[in-house]
Amino acid sequence: MKKRGVVLITDPDLKSKERLCPFLQNEGYNVELTDRISECISTIQNKDIGVLVLDVEAPEMKWYEAIPIIKGDHHFISKHA
Repeated sequence: MKKRGVVLITDPDLKSKERLCPFLQNEGYNVELTDRISECISTIQNKDIGVLVLDVEAPEMKWYEAIPIIKGDHHFISKHA
C-alpha cells in the first residue's frame, strides 16, 4: 500500500488516539501522536505534517489561540505561549 503522508493527532485523551490511529494507519498514513499543543507546535516545526487532527477542547490553550501559532502567525501573542 502506498503511504499517503503524515497525520499528526494532538489530543490528551489516549482512547481517542487509540481509536483513530489504527484506522489512519490501515489507510496508508503515517501517524504522529502528541498530547499537548506545545508538543504539536514543536512537531510541526520539525517534521513534514500533512494533516493535523487537534482536540478543540485541549486544556493547554483554546483551538482559536493555537491555530495562528501553528500557521506561523508570530505577531499573535498568547498568554499561553
